[in-house]
Amino acid sequence: MASVYDMTTMKGHLYLQYLAYGNRARNGAPLRNYISELSAGGTVLKVSPPEPTGAWLTALGATIYAVGAGNTCDSGLVIWRVAPTTLRTTPVATIQTPGNPCLGVGAESGRSVAAAAGSLFVLYSFASDTTIYRVTPAS
Repeated sequence: MASVYDMTTMKGHLYLQYLAYGNRARNGAPLRNYISELSAGGTVLKVSPPEPTGAWLTALGATIYAVGAGNTCDSGLVIWRVAPTTLRTTPVATIQTPGNPCLGVGAESGRSVAAAAGSLFVLYSFASDTTIYRVTPAS
């Protein structure tokens, strides 16, 4: 089974971020995040190996980025660059948030990341605090 967290498009292709789980997950095994690339016609072109990428995808120029808490809920929000040939991710920045990113980001705010003017904008809400962070990844 799988739950799709987010999707974005780039160059006519659709990229999905999803969580795959099964009976093992109910017994304490970790859940696994994946990124898939689909053609305009819906054909699966690539599937990443399990990645610790969190929940949101966005395209910035010719690069896909993923944003989320990753495998732990105490390391802040991590921004990963997604390699176009393998869909493997590399962390490029971390935003230190004032609260637990697993509980705050997107819980009630819907989509929490956008790209514009060469930067990523990340909306973070926790308790009564809402902040928009701007991150400009190195080229």
